Amino acid sequence: MDSPKRTAKELDLSPEFADQVAYYKAENEFGVLAPRGWHCFSTYGSNGSGLFASPEPINEKQLLTSDSKGFSGPAIQVSVSAGDTSGRFTVARTIARVFPDRMEFVRDVISEGIEPASSFPLDRSRQIRFSVAGRMSWSLVANSSIPGLLAAR
Repeated sequence: MDSPKRTAKELDLSPEFADQVAYYKAENEFGVLAPRGWHCFSTYGSNGSGLFASPEPINEKQLLTSDSKGFSGPAIQVSVSAGDTSGRFTVARTIARVFPDRMEFVRDVISEGIEPASSFPLDRSRQIRFSVAGRMSWSLVANSSIPGLLAAR
């Protein structure tokens, strides 16, 4: 069996912008463009994975404690939650907040009896409907107060 082939990703960036950013990538996972010289840290577990970039060094021991306050300054967080594992609770919360057309998944998670229905509040002010081919606007999702390690400002 041959090893998987990596493919280059081309971006149409101005030379001025390209000089200011770098591609930060978790091992065998997704990546993000962030200002050149930032620090990067990734997580991976049965619930999904996350990638964090910050201009300050990232102390993963402090970041991952239960009483963490998250980042205090600018940062980028990209998270993927797996809906068929322990990440299903995060997926269900997100669906309840922004994807009312997909509430059947939320009802299935609630029916497990592990977390109460009150853990999955509806937020009618931020609903997004799936369009053709299931595409959505990531900018709307990013601004929908989905819990993470970045403080709302």
